[in-house]
Formats: sequence, C-alpha cells, structure tokens
Amino acid sequence: MNMKLTMLFGIAFLLIISVPVFADNEDLAHKVEEIMRRCAENDNYHVPAVLLNTWIQDGKTDFLVVDVRFAPDDGQWGQPEYGRIPGSLHIPYYDLFKPENLKKLPKDIKLILAGHMGVHENYSVVPLRLLGYDAHALLMGMSGWQKDYPAVGHVNMLINAASNMDFPLEKETEGHVMDHKHKKHKH
Repeated sequence: MNMKLTMLFGIAFLLIISVPVFADNEDLAHKVEEIMRRCAENDNYHVPAVLLNTWIQDGKTDFLVVDVRFAPDDGQWGQPEYGRIPGSLHIPYYDLFKPENLKKLPKDIKLILAGHMGVHENYSVVPLRLLGYDAHALLMGMSGWQKDYPAVGHVNMLINAASNMDFPLEKETEGHVMDHKHKKHKH
C-alpha cells in the first residue's frame, strides 16, 4: 500500500511540476508562431542593402548594424578582414546571446544583423525578437552590400549549381492544394 501511495504522490508531483514546463512551451510556441506569421508583412524581417545605405547616408539613428560574422581570428571569413559597414558593432552570431553582449544591444531601435550571405544573421532574428528586440537581417548579408565580397562567388556557385539540376517538384492537383496563407511576399 505504501508503495502505491508513494507512486501516486510521485506521479502527482511530476504532473504538478511539469504543467508550468508545458505551459511555458505552449506560450513560447505561440510567441514564435506570432513572429513567423508576421514575416511576410514585415519583408521577412529583411532590410535590403540599398535601404540600409539610404539610412546611413541620411544620418538616421534609429538602427544599429550588428556584424555577426565570425571573429577575426576565425580564419579568412573573420570580420573585419574584408571591412565592415560604417558604425556597426561586431558580435559573432555564436556569441550574440551571451548576457554581456545582449546588454550592448538596444531594444528601442532596429537591429540590422549582417553576416556573410544571409545565413548566420537569420539564425538570430527570431530569438532576438522573442527577447523583445526589433531584429532584422541584412538581405544577402555582406554579399549584398559589397560587390567584391568573397561569399558572392559562393552564392553564385550555389545558384549556378541549382540551375543545372532538374529535381522533382510536386504540382498542385485536384484534392491536393498547397495552402499558402500569406498574401504577399516581398523579396
């Protein structure tokens, strides 16, 4: 009898302590869903290089460029070997969420994350938005900013490789319609 009672209390205890965990996960999932649902209406949280350059030329101060490329000692891709966007703050994407680095990021202006070619900066947009930052990614990263940036060749190689492929695609058919709820996509 004591064994059954102990197991019952144990199960009840686990249920009681797990409810907040599941509630937190559900709340977190809801917050992520809200951010993702707003992607299309917010240009997928991207800022094109032309627009960023206009802001810089106009002397706007309601944004901060955060260079999230690797550290200079991380080899050829390290910032600032190829230069950086004027006024940017360098914090590698893998160090961005350290408490001391988050303290450097203002929450009252746009954060424009700039990486090599649009990958690393995108990793951090949703988590930063979850933390209350107005985070965006520089569209195509430094490859979209600097004409002779080395990653441009890599991007072109990927595009050219894909253009030579003929991978299968699924077409919409009667009874099977690909549902796209977004009304517009800006690229």
